[in-house]
Amino acid sequence: MNHADKIIIISSPEHVAQEQAIVIQLFEAGLQRFHLRKPNYSDLEYAKWLSVIPKAFWNRIVLHHHHSLAEQLGLAGVHLTTRHLKELSPDQLIQKIEDFKAEGLIVSAAIHDLATEAWLGNWCDYVLISPVFDSISKSHHQANPNLEVLTWRNKIKAKMFGLSGINPDNIPLLLEKGYFGAAVLGYIWSKPNEALQRLLALDDSFEQKTIQSPQRPFVLTIAGHDPSGGAGLTADIKTFEQAKTYGLSVCTAITIQNDTVFERVYWMDETQVVEQILILTKKITLSAVKIGLIPNWWMLQKILEVLDGVPIILDPIMRASAGFKFHDNFKDYELLKKITLLTPNRLEIIQLIPDQTPEDAAKLLSQYCAVLLKGGHDEKHVGQDQLWQNSQLIATFHAHQVTQYSKHGSGCVLSAAISAQLAKNQPLVEACRIGKQYTETFLNSTETLLGFHHS
Repeated sequence: MNHADKIIIISSPEHVAQEQAIVIQLFEAGLQRFHLRKPNYSDLEYAKWLSVIPKAFWNRIVLHHHHSLAEQLGLAGVHLTTRHLKELSPDQLIQKIEDFKAEGLIVSAAIHDLATEAWLGNWCDYVLISPVFDSISKSHHQANPNLEVLTWRNKIKAKMFGLSGINPDNIPLLLEKGYFGAAVLGYIWSKPNEALQRLLALDDSFEQKTIQSPQRPFVLTIAGHDPSGGAGLTADIKTFEQAKTYGLSVCTAITIQNDTVFERVYWMDETQVVEQILILTKKITLSAVKIGLIPNWWMLQKILEVLDGVPIILDPIMRASAGFKFHDNFKDYELLKKITLLTPNRLEIIQLIPDQTPEDAAKLLSQYCAVLLKGGHDEKHVGQDQLWQNSQLIATFHAHQVTQYSKHGSGCVLSAAISAQLAKNQPLVEACRIGKQYTETFLNSTETLLGFHHS
């Protein structure tokens, strides 16, 4: 099994002929987690059921009832059922979880309502969230459309497994919804004589993709719309295309501007921005994300909550090149720990950290994420960019072309070009080098403020 850590099999609550022999077969095929759930069994019946299973597999078994047996027999752990959640207060549940963990047991729990029960995900090792789809074993058990786990993925430490109605056909959709893996009951036990084949079919289904891009990685820009096409979303998409990546866009603002005049901005609210991101991530695996024009730190926080495990480049736009001021500064530097690269120019970085030289500010910020300090405003070293990481200057990029013409949106183009290279798995230093080279060609493409894009 290639995805054994993503599949949990739950026993039928009823008696199944040759059940232990089937479970042994599943273990031998590579199953790593089995939940024993027999609500009508006594502790002696639980122990008798387990005695048939070779002890070599006991460390893969989690008990839903008679939890004391788990420690006595050296099983993997225990599961907190809906009954436990109803009978115990949150403080009592937390104490029980801590006691189990002190005994060396893993702990899982059932969650049916993320709004009220998601906190369990920060105490348990993993959680089973249901009902994701219409149940196979319970005809009255219908899917809950409100289980939007993508919005909770960065709030819950535990791995989230979807439960109810799982089969090989809907595993790809389960993954799109944001679940780590699948907990399966009805699909296996509706045909026990086919349990092994069905387990292997589940394992194979994790290889499927709903949208594939075998030749080009997907890169997302989250930025404002510039009607002139020189900056923002449209500039980023042009850059992505020239880098042979597939560009996606989420709009944060509608700007009223051209290449020389900026009049005003109409902001999208955080819900609108997050909804745009979620509809894409439900279907598409992102390889990199570039964040441009946003109104404040709060918007950044909301964006980062729904992005996970992908390189993120933040271009901190404080003012438009035409002179329009968007905001004064950002304050919550801890959020930068979720950022791969920050790309401020020398004027922007001293707005982020006032009363510092640009180099000192870059050094300080690089404690949180890598910082590419752009040198376009450095009169002594025009066009010289510095890459800082962990308070160290790790690379300096000198201008290789004589740049004759300024360009509207050059900062957007540079950060987008770097994002595309990171999406193609280039190391950070090489991505910055290639991005700078591309931007220099863009700067010299015309004599006007609006440049042309060339591969």
